[in-house]
Amino acid sequence: MSSKPPTMRPLKTWSHLHEKKKRPSEYDIVARRGIYNTRQPDAALELDPDIPMNEWFRRYRRDASLQHREWDSFTDPERITYRSYVASQDHQESYVDGLLAEYSRIEHDKRLDPSWIAQLQRFYTPCRYILHAQQMWAGYVAMMAPASTIVNCLGFQGGDALRWLSRTAYRTAELKRAWPDVGFGQNERSIWEDDPAWQGFREAVERVLTTFDWGEALIAMNVVIKPGVDQCCLRQLEQVARRNDDELLALMNDAQWLDTERSRRWTRAFVEFCTGESEENAQAIARHVQKWVPLVETAIEVYCAELADDKDLVAVAKQGAASYRVELGISG
Repeated sequence: MSSKPPTMRPLKTWSHLHEKKKRPSEYDIVARRGIYNTRQPDAALELDPDIPMNEWFRRYRRDASLQHREWDSFTDPERITYRSYVASQDHQESYVDGLLAEYSRIEHDKRLDPSWIAQLQRFYTPCRYILHAQQMWAGYVAMMAPASTIVNCLGFQGGDALRWLSRTAYRTAELKRAWPDVGFGQNERSIWEDDPAWQGFREAVERVLTTFDWGEALIAMNVVIKPGVDQCCLRQLEQVARRNDDELLALMNDAQWLDTERSRRWTRAFVEFCTGESEENAQAIARHVQKWVPLVETAIEVYCAELADDKDLVAVAKQGAASYRVELGISG
């Protein structure tokens, strides 16, 4: 008489979470090991290893400048999920909606000085181009990132860029309605492509969009380029807006800074995660920063010098960007 095969006890959770010996959190359930194309490093798409896309993943992810034994152990310090992101941004969007409604009611735009209106067209409404570049960057690096916990952070940051791009476009339309003969909604592309104030940042984002090593692209944007852009287009532009009685732009930039701070927190955790793994990662990050800093510092100098006749703007913006790198423990 044959004996029955042993009965396997069912797991209480997903197999990749079973070893933790405790009930997984919502973040662990929805954020960890959520991508399939890391199972075969030599053939990410699980097809012929020699097809071009598999060669691409080998070159720019498997053999990228940053390496880690267990990428899936990276954790977003705030453990944000799609549900919590939507809930938190719903509150923030309601706040911005209220700002727009109230300042529209009092016809804020019509009260602005014509000279400031010209400045808004030159230094504010073209921001949607740089926000779109950040969104495209997030999409590419998310495709290449080797862990879903990193992908999630990039996805939410890309969502932030899309939200503020939409807000900038909305404000462009409002300004066009209040000042129909200035050229709002018509001249921003030529300003982005030709105005000296933007050429440093345009070069930076166009170069990072053709930086295919996912690790270098992430460090270049989140450690160097974005902090420079944020110092200029949020902090310094906010200061000049207040001087010109544009409280709406100042308040909107304050709201956008909340997303910048969240981006900085997860980037700090990522850098610590990489440098804690190996000295090679620390050296690679330092090389990337040293490569990109001169380009971005020049961009800061030109934008701020064109924005206002105030030497302090340049110094404060450069110091603000540099202090973030110091906070991360990165020289350069």
